[in-house]
Parts: sequence; C-alpha cells; structure tokens
Amino acid sequence: MSTVSVYAVFANAEEAERIGRTVIEERLAACINILGPIRSIYRWKGKIESADEVVTYTEDYDGWRAVPAWARATLARHAPDPRPALVTRDEIERAATGDPYFNAAMREMRFTGYLHNQMRMYWGKKILEWTADPEAAHATALALNNRYLLDGRDPSSFANIGWIFGLHDRPWPERPVFGTVRSMTAGGLERKSDIAAYVVAVDRRVAEAQQAGVFPG
Repeated sequence: MSTVSVYAVFANAEEAERIGRTVIEERLAACINILGPIRSIYRWKGKIESADEVVTYTEDYDGWRAVPAWARATLARHAPDPRPALVTRDEIERAATGDPYFNAAMREMRFTGYLHNQMRMYWGKKILEWTADPEAAHATALALNNRYLLDGRDPSSFANIGWIFGLHDRPWPERPVFGTVRSMTAGGLERKSDIAAYVVAVDRRVAEAQQAGVFPG
C-alpha cells in the first residue's frame, strides 16, 4: 500500500503544533513532522509580500490509520465472520462479481471516471463485505478510487473512502462482517432509487465510451 503525504505551511510553530496535535488526536494522520522556519515570497492584493512560516509534513492522511479507532476495532473483531462471497481484487476491478449493481458502478468508474456518491458508498461497502481483511478492503477501495475516478486523490474523495469504513460516522447496531460500521444493501438501493434504470444508463454510457475508443487499461 502506498503512503501519501501532505505539505502544509503555518504562520508560526505554535499554530503548526496546535493543528498537528489535533490531527493526530482525531486519527486523521499517522504522523506530523514540524520542520524549521522558511521564508515565503508571494503576491497578496497586488503587492509582493514575504513572511516567515513553519512547514509541516503529514504522512498517511488517507490510509487505514485515518479510520477511527472504534471502526477499526469492530471491523477487526468481525474479520473472521463468514462472508457471503470472497471476491478477488481482479474480479472487483473487472466488474466480474455476482452483483449487477456493483458491476455497473465499477464499469461506470472505469469508462467514464464518474460515480455518484450513493453508488460509491455502496460500491465500497461491497468491497468491505467481500474481503476478509478490512485493511486490505480499504487499500483496494482507495487504490481503485484513485485510479479511475476524476476526483480520485481529492480530499472529498479519499474522505468518502474513509466514510465507507466509519470515518465521520457513528456506530450502528452490530451485525456480522460490518460490526458497528454502517452497512448498505441492494435492497436499500432498490427502495431508494430506480437502480434498474441506473444499470441500463451505465450500459448505454459504457457503450458510447467504447464507440469513442475508451478502453481502460
């Protein structure tokens, strides 16, 4: 699994330490490095300005350790639970699963670079459900999200992946596989949307993309 780092600049060391401690306390990153002062030169309101600032270097802000401790713990407790199916990463990426809604979402991602957030949540929850190791499920979801979606690696995008595993959410009633992390089901999609029409629309968009010469690697 790759490590992603963030470079940030603060007005002074005190501000950098305060924000850095908050980020670590909230488990939003694995480590914050506060570097020495730098001199920045920039344009501000039509004038050239300069200022002394402090740099921080943030590691692994979108990784598994950014998932809340309660969520990681409950998923670990339920990792031995029997899965309805075990699906490989290759089958997931090729949209070769037994779930037509998931397959449509994966194909839409690969051929258009777009996925409505409701479907991204369902897509990610199924990866969690089909993978015995929740950390591996997170790595798979993050890697495919970053590879195929136009907003991959954007803060709102990797935060959505974190949400699948409990970030910015609360514990729900405990159930197999998910523990107290929120689950999503095909039945829920069918109650809340015309999911059959979505599958038809994706088939049409994929066919149009193929006619235009789009064939994801």
